[in-house]
Amino acid sequence: MPPDVVHGHYADGAYVAQRLAEHFRVPFLFTGHSLGRNKVEALAKAGISRDEMREQYAIDTRIAIEEEALREADIVIASTEYEIETGYDLYDARPQANFRVVPPGIDLERFYPYYYDDDPNFVRDEEQLQAAHRMRREIARFVTQPEKPVILAISRPDRRKNIASLIEAYGSDPELQSLANLAIFAGVRKDIETMDDNEREVLTELLLLMDRYDLYGRLALPKKHYPETDIPELYRIAAHRRGVFINPALVENFGITLIEAAASGLPIVSTDFGGPNDIVKNCNNGILVDSNDQEEVRRALKTLLIDEELWERSSQNGVLGAQEHYAWSAHCATYLEPQPAATDAS
Repeated sequence: MPPDVVHGHYADGAYVAQRLAEHFRVPFLFTGHSLGRNKVEALAKAGISRDEMREQYAIDTRIAIEEEALREADIVIASTEYEIETGYDLYDARPQANFRVVPPGIDLERFYPYYYDDDPNFVRDEEQLQAAHRMRREIARFVTQPEKPVILAISRPDRRKNIASLIEAYGSDPELQSLANLAIFAGVRKDIETMDDNEREVLTELLLLMDRYDLYGRLALPKKHYPETDIPELYRIAAHRRGVFINPALVENFGITLIEAAASGLPIVSTDFGGPNDIVKNCNNGILVDSNDQEEVRRALKTLLIDEELWERSSQNGVLGAQEHYAWSAHCATYLEPQPAATDAS
């Protein structure tokens, strides 16, 4: 049976989805996620040449596919209005695109508030209990004072995620180190030498920075975790310890980890570029910063770690905001809802 609709994600998915939709003569939907033209600007600021972008990211091919998808898609689904106004504004085909905002959803049964665990009547399954124990033990392998608050970062080991700058900000501030440990979960690795160039270079730099700033006992860089079970527990562990989640990426079209942290009751510090604007506007659960300004990053982290009333307010706001705006059920209802008129992209 042919599909009723074909939805392509990212440039490669759009390339395939567009051709399948043409073959089956059904509507074609496109979600760009991280966009090539935006990456060019962010990577250039990070000192990466256009030739390097072509070699590592096939950036020109990606942009050409995205332009075609914008022209041909029946609907372009964006996570936020900000993404439409700024992300797609660089594209020649933007005026021809029919946009619709559908924020991603999350499973609130997985990403439940940390304080549920304090209720003796709240039942957790064995897999969750094992994951929580495993992640507490994993962090404790690296830090000498595991009871301290945790500054938590979770992302792929990619230059665009700007993880090295986070370690530099933390490593150059003794006060911040005294307030909290830093735990970075940068993907899953077995042997760094066997990874692709981008990941290998990023992970090597992180380990060298750990050594440069002598962060042994204060910085955790675990090699592995199980995303399905361990990541929800990491947010709750950090929240129980009155910590902070940080997304230091150079650019973030949405930031799914931010709403996962919000739903778990963990306040956030995030880049003030892209989708995090909408999340903090809806949830009022943290502080937006210029990720290139390490002093601003340090100041925001210390503010949330020190101000107990702000931490509590941000935590509670995040839980309520995630439940109202980013539940998976709400996302599905919006996705399936008939659209009376197209959004004017001009």
